[in-house]
Amino acid sequence: MVFPKILKHLKRLGHDSFLLAGPPVIYIDPWKLQGDLPAADLVLVTHDHFDHCSPEDVAKISKAETVVIANPAAAQKLAGARVLQPGETLTVGDVTVTAVPAYNTNKFRSPGQPFHPKDAQGNGYVIEVGGETLYPRATPITYPRWPRWTSRSRCCPCRAPT
Repeated sequence: MVFPKILKHLKRLGHDSFLLAGPPVIYIDPWKLQGDLPAADLVLVTHDHFDHCSPEDVAKISKAETVVIANPAAAQKLAGARVLQPGETLTVGDVTVTAVPAYNTNKFRSPGQPFHPKDAQGNGYVIEVGGETLYPRATPITYPRWPRWTSRSRCCPCRAPT
């Protein structure tokens, strides 16, 4: 199996936080960041839970030109964040980001109460950069339209759903 070049630049920072150490530098759900980390060109926040949407951590890695993209609930907590709804696409420099619905169908807070319900409008992000495509999964979320192998992998190269 040949791994895409993009994965050489991917680092898991803990919990559900990832860094794509580009260029460009992209963070996904930065939380409890430690050490000397590069400033972000782009920050993607999937949903408003504290362990995914941390205004303090976003501020820690931001520079004047940093673009922050989030779902509606998370954007309310992040000054200057751009809202991206599922199905919408935004291009920032050489990076194209497409939001896809992300929710649980198999992980419950209590019977009938998923941790991440569909109506909470959580986002997954398909990132296209350098001719490659990546779908970094934050919380292990299932999305019925994705191929089965995405539900077994935390971060995987992929194609967008059709």
